[in-house]
Amino acid sequence: FNVSGVKQWLHEASVDCEKDQRRLLDEQASCLSASQRTADDIEALRKRLEKTEADQNSLCDSEQFEEAGALDATIQELKDTISKQLEEVATGARQMETLSKSLLSLTRDRSTLAAKAMDRVQELRKEGEEALAAAEERSERKLTSEQARLESERKRLDLAQSHTEKDCENLKTEWQQVTEAIDQQTTEHVGDRDKSAVQRTELDLEIQELQRLLEKKLEQRRALTEVVDSCEIRIASIRSKFEKQLTRLEGKQKRLDEALLEVDADSQQVDVMAAELDREREALAEQALQRQRQLREIRAELRTLRRQRRFIIRNVDMRSVWQKLLEPHQDALNQARVSWEASTRQCTELSSRSSGQEEGAARLRSQIDSAAQALPGLEAEKKQAVASRSFKE
Repeated sequence: FNVSGVKQWLHEASVDCEKDQRRLLDEQASCLSASQRTADDIEALRKRLEKTEADQNSLCDSEQFEEAGALDATIQELKDTISKQLEEVATGARQMETLSKSLLSLTRDRSTLAAKAMDRVQELRKEGEEALAAAEERSERKLTSEQARLESERKRLDLAQSHTEKDCENLKTEWQQVTEAIDQQTTEHVGDRDKSAVQRTELDLEIQELQRLLEKKLEQRRALTEVVDSCEIRIASIRSKFEKQLTRLEGKQKRLDEALLEVDADSQQVDVMAAELDREREALAEQALQRQRQLREIRAELRTLRRQRRFIIRNVDMRSVWQKLLEPHQDALNQARVSWEASTRQCTELSSRSSGQEEGAARLRSQIDSAAQALPGLEAEKKQAVASRSFKE
């Protein structure tokens, strides 16, 4: 994973955790609301129970036993309803405890996710820094090597250029020496040739103008031609002596031209290499800037994850403290629930015995009522029997 992958993974995991946390908080709020409503209902039922019991006691004090007995069913129904409501309260308390533990576990899971993400980002930062250092080292080595090779090529070209310049100077000097030697040895003949050529030209003109002197001039021309040919032969003979040197100079000139072309080609190649080296240096600098931007993004994401982790750890600590503070109250609630269940059982038993006693009392009251109804007749019979005995006497 890169930084974007870690952020996406953490975002998806955080979204799922937030959904679960929101669901648990909604359930917790619903449980609290239901518990509050149940507590209000229990309070109202207890008030009704107290009022009904007070009415029953008042009826018993007024010796209205039948009406008081009729309220037993209402009292028992209220007690059963209160018992059911208290069971619902106990169930809600257990559910609240479960939800609190689930929230604490979920918060710890988020802290674990944040820690994993931060560890991965730290690994990415370390890998990025190592890659950047390695890339910079490779780039530095490559640039140093290329720079050294370029400097070596430049030195070689400078040396070749200096050699070529020396060869050019030597060739010019040698050309000059050979030319001077040829000129020195052919100066006289060249002068004679030029002079004879001029004279021959003049004679050619005179031949055209002076036909009458044609034979004489032709003879002179032949003589001069022989002189010119003789001079040409001597000049060619002298030049043949320097033919090897001229050929050698021409070969040197050709090789010098080739060397100049090669030097120019090498110079162009060195320029191309320097341009490529500059482009590569710019590309490496751009890559280094890109890696530095990535490292800055990684450091920023790491700071964000650290803040998020500190917040989650603080939340976990608060929930742990809250859970520890809740445990004594939960234990007290459990003990109260156990006591309430025992009291409920005792109340049920007492209610059952009270119902039996009420039934016995009702039977006794009915017997008393029957005896009270039969008492006037018995008294009348007693009076009649007393009167009859008195009459007999």
